[in-house]
Parts: sequence; C-alpha cells; structure tokens
Amino acid sequence: MLVMLLVGNILLGCAAREATSPAPAASDGSDIGGHIKRGMEKPKVQNVLDQLAKFYQLYNTENGRSPASWKDLKAYMQKEAPTIVRTIDEGGYEIIWNARLGSDVVLAYEKKPDLRESQVVVFGDGHIESMTPAKLQAALEHK
Repeated sequence: MLVMLLVGNILLGCAAREATSPAPAASDGSDIGGHIKRGMEKPKVQNVLDQLAKFYQLYNTENGRSPASWKDLKAYMQKEAPTIVRTIDEGGYEIIWNARLGSDVVLAYEKKPDLRESQVVVFGDGHIESMTPAKLQAALEHK
C-alpha cells in the first residue's frame, strides 16, 4: 500500500511539473499501479487455488470420486474454509468438475488473465502454474 502511495505521489508530482505536456491517455490497466496491484494479488490467487485443490483432492479421497458441482464441494469445505468459499463465490475462478487427479489435468484457474496475459492454474496433483490463455486452453483440451 505504501509503495502505491509513493508511486502515486511521484507520478502526481511529475504531472504537476509538466503542465505544458499533453494529458495522458486513459489508463488501460497496464500502468505501474496495475502491476503493483497484481503483484499483491497473485499470492492470494495462488493461495485460493492451492486450498481449493487440497479440498478437491480430499473430497476425491473420501468419496471415491471428484466433486460433480460447486454445491458438493462447497458443502464439503464450508466449515473448514469459509473465507476460501466466499472468495470462490465471488466468481473469479473456474472449477473443472468430475476431473481425475493428475499432473496434466487442470482442476481450476482464475477466469481473467492479468496484465501480462497470464492466468494462475492449479492441476490435479496440486502444482500451480501461470499460463497464457492459449496454453490454458490447450491444457483444458488435453484431458
């Protein structure tokens, strides 16, 4: 937060000194503030997907099958991880239902790519990767 304030103050100070320069174009989210924000969000996204994968795997172990819907998995994890459930309920993640557990099978991923066109993805063995949308699509089709 402090870094964002410092960067903002520096940028505002520069803009004040350059009063004769043209107004900047509307931000497309690729400015330094957007990169800082993503840098702060990415570990949170990775943690949500890590926790989700662990519950998915436990559900599979205890029930002999992967969950078939958010309703099934949500009921299973609600008591132990209400914060993760709320975060997933907000809609920023896509979960693959009835997935087999394996290192090449996508279990879940963040829906929107970041500023560098990268999405955080968790696989059936629990490992996490950042992938371009094209690479993610190929992994989803791999099943």
